[in-house]
Amino acid sequence: MNQAEIIILDHASLILNFIGMSLNIIGAYLLYQYAIPKHLDSEGSPPVMDEQHPEHLAEQLHYKKLSKLGFALIAMGFCLQFVAEFVSSAFLQWVFG
Repeated sequence: MNQAEIIILDHASLILNFIGMSLNIIGAYLLYQYAIPKHLDSEGSPPVMDEQHPEHLAEQLHYKKLSKLGFALIAMGFCLQFVAEFVSSAFLQWVFG
């Protein structure tokens, strides 16, 4: 592997790692902001939610979609960071000598 290929792979690794970290941060924010907690009342049972109103159902669906998106972004971010490690020149030099 020549020097130019090593430099390109180092830059690609840094970019993939940066994108992965950014997705992790955005996903963690979405999970923090929109994950529906399982609150328990003083007797240990979940509170009764008024599910007869369509606006409550729509809001719950919106929150559920955003929390799933947050989890998906975190998963994609970790995958990109994992790929970035294998693209790094240090790993490739270890593999190819």
